[in-house]
Amino acid sequence: MTVSALLLRACVVLLVLAGVGYALPSWMQFMLTMAMANGLVSLGIVLLMRGAWWHLAKASCLL
Repeated sequence: MTVSALLLRACVVLLVLAGVGYALPSWMQFMLTMAMANGLVSLGIVLLMRGAWWHLAKASCLL
C-alpha cells in the first residue's frame, strides 16, 4: 500500500467518523471522546516507560 492510498483511506475514515459524530447523542459523543482521550494518555505513558521519547525526540530533531 502506498503512502497516498493510506492517506486517502485515513481521510475517508476521518470524514465518516466526523459525519457519524453529528448523528450520535451527546452522551455517546462524550463517552467516545473520553475513551479516546484515556487511550491516548495510556499510550503516552507506555511510550514514556519504554523510553521511546528519546527515539521520538531524535526523529523530530528536538534534541
